[in-house]
Amino acid sequence: MFHNVTRRDFVSRTCAFAGAGLLASGGAQRGKSATTKGPHDFVIVEGHRDIWEQSGRTRLKEEAQRWPLANFIVPRLIEGGVSVVIMPAGGDSPEERDEQDEMLEGSMRVLDLILSDIDKAGNKASIIRTKADVPTSSSGSECAVYS
Repeated sequence: MFHNVTRRDFVSRTCAFAGAGLLASGGAQRGKSATTKGPHDFVIVEGHRDIWEQSGRTRLKEEAQRWPLANFIVPRLIEGGVSVVIMPAGGDSPEERDEQDEMLEGSMRVLDLILSDIDKAGNKASIIRTKADVPTSSSGSECAVYS
């Protein structure tokens, strides 16, 4: 005899069985790596990073937040193995111009934010100005920024 079963009942029972099977099998097993290389063995490029995090952090009252690239973003990128970041300086929306309505002034404000912050980062970050500045291998301790 068939009983009326809702989708919710079906999914609940199926998940319960799947969960019990997973527990019985000893849980998830760690896979074997196909390589011995890590993220710092490659030049990893982040192709587009908007300034929203940088712009938002500069509005917070804590002193360390005034330099978000130097204190938060660049260390996180280096830890993740990122060697190069491409950051547009400005854009067509006010959010991409640090909430400035005027396009040129807003874009110059963003460029100043980026350059000042990278200067504050010391040897953790650098600006890509020419082809010679593009890293050919990962240092594991620096992130180059192209804006």
